[in-house]
Amino acid sequence: MSAENDPPLYGVTFAFGAAALPDETRICEVFERDDARLYPPIVRQAMALAEKLDFLPLGKDPEKDSSCIPAFGQLLQRLAADKPGGRLAEAGTGCGVGTAWLASGLRDGASLVSVESDATRAAAAAKLFADRDDVVVHHGDSAAILPALAPFDLLFFDGLGSIDDLLPEHASFIIELVCIGGLLLFDDIPTGTDAFEHQPDIIWAQRKLAFAFHNPRLSAQIVRLTDDWSGLVATRTA
Repeated sequence: MSAENDPPLYGVTFAFGAAALPDETRICEVFERDDARLYPPIVRQAMALAEKLDFLPLGKDPEKDSSCIPAFGQLLQRLAADKPGGRLAEAGTGCGVGTAWLASGLRDGASLVSVESDATRAAAAAKLFADRDDVVVHHGDSAAILPALAPFDLLFFDGLGSIDDLLPEHASFIIELVCIGGLLLFDDIPTGTDAFEHQPDIIWAQRKLAFAFHNPRLSAQIVRLTDDWSGLVATRTA
């Protein structure tokens, strides 16, 4: 579905297709591999759990919540590894696929806390990471749980539950969850004409872009991952 005829939200519109982003934002080919045998064991376990609970990868069913694509997961792993000894967080555990990618990058005493609003998914993900002292999965509302544990060196926002959570009036609350120099990460940014099939997903992606690029306290960059999908990385600067 194309959004070229839709009015922009907060001045953000999409440019779909190969020319949407400059070539230098493209990730090396290792991020485009799609061989699960190369993934960390904990990631493969999380993917199996997601399949069991019908929490399919992005694009399989646009009407359902979804886990992150492998290319974005590999980016999560890489950025987590760049925060040795850091405090990492995730809003929206799902079945733990993104959590697993983040966990696979933890080093030198780094830790990860993840929050999931769905009780079944939260319980399943918590069981998956039960033998990890450096990963904790909570069931509940991210907006209620994470502030007491903040600030974080990295925060992956994946599952806020409502597009209204990224309205401008909520910007300060969200940004304060990360320390200065910390990272805010978003996935599901479409760059292909077939990436999204219905309007709510396009609006949600537009809100992410507007939040990251229109806030003077953030320095943001789109990271091209595949022909259809990109990630969004924002650093808190003030």
